[in-house]
Amino acid sequence: MLTRNEISTAFAKWGAAWNAHDLDGVMDLFHDDIYFENWTGGWVRGKENLRLVRESPRSRTHALRRRECDTMVRPEGSDLETGGEQTR
Repeated sequence: MLTRNEISTAFAKWGAAWNAHDLDGVMDLFHDDIYFENWTGGWVRGKENLRLVRESPRSRTHALRRRECDTMVRPEGSDLETGGEQTR
């Protein structure tokens, strides 16, 4: 289990890598067996498949930037919130 500090650090690394369009830096933060579902309902399973999607010419993620926001990490076992969005 990650500590609150480790989670906050991971979010900061992800945001910096994302905004720098550093795909390697973003991918380093994902588990090999990632199940990734985006807000449009599209999904992919596996780190290498996620990389292929992000490298695709059809991917528009190069134009997106992560906006800085407060990240609150709640006690173990509860929801994690970032900028109004929740994930378990």
